[in-house]
Amino acid sequence: MKLNFKFREASSPAAREQVVRALKRRGASAVRRLFPDEQDEELASIYVVECDGEATGRDLLKYLNAARAVEYAEGPLVRKLQRPA
Repeated sequence: MKLNFKFREASSPAAREQVVRALKRRGASAVRRLFPDEQDEELASIYVVECDGEATGRDLLKYLNAARAVEYAEGPLVRKLQRPA
């Protein structure tokens, strides 16, 4: 399962590192920047979290939504094929 989140602009590097460490302790298999070489701060603050299992994903999403350093967090995008009538 993959989650996306964005750090608040005012969050400190220490607060960001604390969130990343907490995600890994809580079961994230990977935490990485969505745009690793981006110089724009807005885009550079968007991250992807990978984890195994929906239960772990729900727990991580709950943690991210409660973290003060995080502006937003979202689960995987659900896509549905719609056929023309």
